[in-house]
Amino acid sequence: IFTKDRHAIIAFLNYEATSYAIPEGVTSIGESAFSGCSSLTSITISGSVTSIGNEAFYGCSSLTSITIPESVTSIGDRAFSGCSSLTSITIPEGVTSIGDWAFWGCSSLTSIVIPEGVTSIGNWAFACCSSLQNVYCLSTGSNKYDSSLFYDIDDNAILYVPTHSIDEYSIWSEDFSQILPGDPKQATAVANKGQATHYTSFSNPYSDTELTVETGKTLTLYNVKVADGKMVLTERAGNKVAKGEGVLVRTDAADIVVNPLATTDLVPAEDNDLVATSVLPGDTVYAKKGRVLYRLTYKNASSETGLGFYLGVLKDQEGNVVSADGSALPTTAFKAYLSVPAEAASSGLDKAPAYGFELGEGDAAGIDGLPIDGMKDASLPVYDLSGRRTTAPGKGIIIRGDKKYLVK
Repeated sequence: IFTKDRHAIIAFLNYEATSYAIPEGVTSIGESAFSGCSSLTSITISGSVTSIGNEAFYGCSSLTSITIPESVTSIGDRAFSGCSSLTSITIPEGVTSIGDWAFWGCSSLTSIVIPEGVTSIGNWAFACCSSLQNVYCLSTGSNKYDSSLFYDIDDNAILYVPTHSIDEYSIWSEDFSQILPGDPKQATAVANKGQATHYTSFSNPYSDTELTVETGKTLTLYNVKVADGKMVLTERAGNKVAKGEGVLVRTDAADIVVNPLATTDLVPAEDNDLVATSVLPGDTVYAKKGRVLYRLTYKNASSETGLGFYLGVLKDQEGNVVSADGSALPTTAFKAYLSVPAEAASSGLDKAPAYGFELGEGDAAGIDGLPIDGMKDASLPVYDLSGRRTTAPGKGIIIRGDKKYLVK
């Protein structure tokens, strides 16, 4: 039932459908709107919603997933209380308040990120989340919060908090086995492992960051942009990365040291389609409307060949494919994903893994080439005039070695 102006959902009591998408134009989900809808397994909230009311999803015991848009600023009392099947939920950065008992009894929830902008968290907000093992609390000033927030969670749960304010979180020391600084201290470059030069992606949602490697090793950062079906890499000046920004890293070092900075004024590059992912391993990242997500991986994982950005596959706990079209991907903490417009996405979605944008071995642009019959220097890769390697050159001028060729 909508309000007269359709700006709010006020009641869907005992709604029996298994899924529902809240339409555009709705700005708030009213008190007890979906309370008791025990058959509801998933729901999509439109980007116009700014508030989730008290007990909005109270007792939705079959709800396993929900996407909260960045437009939401407040989550009401008992909003998701008793959602015992909810395995993951992302609280957007725009949220400033979380109500009393908001996630009480979400017994399948294993991890949660509390954004930096949250200034108010109600009593018992995450109590009795018995499977909760990893909590990332970026909100400072925890001394003003009640000690009951994390009552009766997993005995081995770990709390990750901002390095500069770790002492403020002792109020929760009895609820967690450890309280650790949440800023990453080291990232391992796993792409092309065993090779002299390898690639990895990186992002840090916590803070502005500077990357370094040991003396004598090289480190180069790139922005990645996709236009007209082509991937273009642009070398960055320096090794600093803005908070929430994604980069592609090329190095011959085994490890990259991540140094969180005290600054907050770094600005993400505009010519960059790489985006930050969640800090939670095994979480799910969703593509924004009209975009598709790729991840840095191999075309052939067993032989570690064909390094590049490919559409990943998202599976549920039983191993069933939930998404294979780039609309959602499982996360790897502190890595970055390539987010491109859907119309610019590569074809071949029926392949496994789906066709993507390959990186040439030891080279920062294009893809590996294949020999072309009758052409000299057939063992060398092929480039187009923009400097991009290609395996399937179209008509026009291409470059192989130090010579130009005309493909008719």
